[in-house]
Amino acid sequence: MRAHFEHRLSRADYITGVESLVTELGRSDPNRKRSNFEQIAMALGVLVIADILFPEAGPAFLLAAVGVLTLSAIFGKRWVRLARGASYDPAAMEVRVEIDGEKLSERSAVRERRWSWEAVRTVHDRGSVVVFSLAGWDMLALPASSWPEAEQKARFLSEVETRLPVGARMVPAAHHPSPEAEMNWTVAALFAAVDAAFGVTLLIPMYTVRFGAMAEDFGMIGAMAILWSIGGLAGYCAFRVAKSVLPKVHAKSSAAAAALALLLMLPLPVWMLAAYLRAI
Repeated sequence: MRAHFEHRLSRADYITGVESLVTELGRSDPNRKRSNFEQIAMALGVLVIADILFPEAGPAFLLAAVGVLTLSAIFGKRWVRLARGASYDPAAMEVRVEIDGEKLSERSAVRERRWSWEAVRTVHDRGSVVVFSLAGWDMLALPASSWPEAEQKARFLSEVETRLPVGARMVPAAHHPSPEAEMNWTVAALFAAVDAAFGVTLLIPMYTVRFGAMAEDFGMIGAMAILWSIGGLAGYCAFRVAKSVLPKVHAKSSAAAAALALLLMLPLPVWMLAAYLRAI
C-alpha cells in the first residue's frame, strides 16, 4: 500500500476530526454514564430544593429549566463546534500526507509527524473527511476531496482495514453521535419515563372512574401500589424505547433526533404549567 495526498484541511473538516476524537474519548471513559446521571441528579436536586423553599415559584423554576434545555438543544451544537475550532491553526493545515505499509506521516511548513500502524486506534469515515484516531489522542484527517471518485476512497479504506492492528476498528460513514447528544438522549429518555409513569399513576385515574372502584376493592394503599407498579413498568418501558429509538433516528437525521428528544422533555412541564395557570 502506498498513497500520497496534498491538501489544505479546512476548519470544518478539522472540527469534524476533533469531534471524532472527543467521541472516542467519551466512549473510553468508564465513568461516562455515571457522570451523566450525577449531573441529572444534581439538576433535579436543585429544582426540588428550590420548589421546597419557594413553592409558589415552582412553575417558574420548571419553566426556566425547560427553557435552558430548549436553548441548549437549539444552540448547543453551534457553541461546541465554535469551542472545538479554537485550536485550528491555518499554518499547520497545508499538508502532505504519505501512507504506506510501514507508517503514516504528515508534513507541513511548521511541523512533521510520523506514526507506525500500531498507533492507529480507530478510522472514522465521516463522509466529508476520513479521520485516523491515533495513540495519544492525536489525529490525521483526510478530506473527501483527496479522492476524485467514491470508488477510489472505498478502495483506500479497504486497504487501510487490512493494515489495522489488533484491536483497532473502522467506523463506517454514518451520523456519529457526540457525547453531548448521548447525554441529551439520556435526559429525554428519563423525561419519557416520567411522562409515562405520571400518565398512568395520575392522569388516567383523574379522568376515569376506575380508581374509585380499585380503592373499594383493594383499599387506598393497595390501589396506589397497583397504580405505581403499573406506572413504574410503563416508565421503564418508555425509557428503554426512547434510548433505543433516538440513536436510530439520529442515524438518519441528527436534527430529527434533537427535535424528538425535545418533544419527549416537554409534556410533563407543559402540563404542570397549564395546571398552575388554571389554578391562579
